[in-house]
Amino acid sequence: MKKWIFLLILIPCVLASPNVYKFGEDYWFENENTIKTDMGWVYNIEELMDYTVEGEVMGVRFYKEDKAPFGLVDAALAWGDILKPEIKKNLEVTMEYRYCSYYYTYENSEISLYYLKTHMSNNHLIPGSEDIFNKIIKIKKGDYIKISGTLIYIKGEKRENNKIERMEWGPSSTTLEDEGDKACEIILVETLEFVTQEPSVSETPDPLKNFEEFYKNVWKSFVIIFIVVFLILYVPSKLLSRKKEKVSPRYDIAANMIEYYTRKGYRVLKYNFNDPFLKIAISKNEKIYLATIDLKTGKISYRLIR
Repeated sequence: MKKWIFLLILIPCVLASPNVYKFGEDYWFENENTIKTDMGWVYNIEELMDYTVEGEVMGVRFYKEDKAPFGLVDAALAWGDILKPEIKKNLEVTMEYRYCSYYYTYENSEISLYYLKTHMSNNHLIPGSEDIFNKIIKIKKGDYIKISGTLIYIKGEKRENNKIERMEWGPSSTTLEDEGDKACEIILVETLEFVTQEPSVSETPDPLKNFEEFYKNVWKSFVIIFIVVFLILYVPSKLLSRKKEKVSPRYDIAANMIEYYTRKGYRVLKYNFNDPFLKIAISKNEKIYLATIDLKTGKISYRLIR
């Protein structure tokens, strides 16, 4: 019975391990710029620049690929204001094959599309040592990690039966302002830390500050109630009974949104109404997005068209 209990405990542990090629067994570093595999591949590493990134893991996906056995994981990271609860709850990240896509619906315009793009990244992580490999395979969604290493460009070659097979991976992106194909960071990881908390986002609670916020909210509620009661009691009945003009604010909203996107550097292509939604096509850097505004709730969602 004890043996069966041991097996029942062991099986979930095995199933929890990602299915990837093993560092030091399936592939290894011949020198600091060369990786070799037991399948005959030889990869040359071209270093582009030193790189450090830290953030919360919004999505993770493991791979086991013959032509890139060292590229065992993609980790999508986000940082800054994106990690605020009111922002993060409206962000959905999906890990596709070697890239991630996100869908964000927000209730105000405090976070721009540019801010989202420059505070998120999809990272192809290559372990620089067995210790880093053992840390990488433990990464899971919700972790807050800090990664340091080098952005690289990899070229591989395999000779077999008088034939040469080649592959390229990269070059890595070296800016956070790009998007789409080849916008991911390919990182040769030298250090990886699991951070328990992000100081810039999770601050120590201040009881006095909380009391001040509570007092402000109570005062605002009192002012609103007073104004409502005043209007009900003292506004002449003729004004209340006057037939309201049917004026749709839709075109004012459209004008305001067009002005907003123009200020942000976007070019407005076209827009149309389909109550209760206002749809605006905008473009920037040869990319076209569709912004959809819910006129009832004020929520805005973006979708990349091209």
